[in-house]
Amino acid sequence: FADETEAELTEARTARAEAEETAAEATRLRDERQEAAQRASRVADALAGLAHRLRERATWQVKLRELADDAAESEARTQSCLERARAADEDRRA
Repeated sequence: FADETEAELTEARTARAEAEETAAEATRLRDERQEAAQRASRVADALAGLAHRLRERATWQVKLRELADDAAESEARTQSCLERARAADEDRRA
């Protein structure tokens, strides 16, 4: 009876050790997956920020082109006004 009990106790200890080992492995895997998920989340946040900045940059480039076009039109109008003013001044002097 004692031998049988001792064998059962040894078997139970072995099963417990295997269960603890399995639990430790499961915990390690869970931790690795959580770390990977956190890294993926940080990468996703960084990419979202980059995408936002790129969209802003594209918007500003369009606005900059529009302002450059407006400046060119204003410069042309200024030249035209100066030419008319000079012509009017010459006519007045003549």
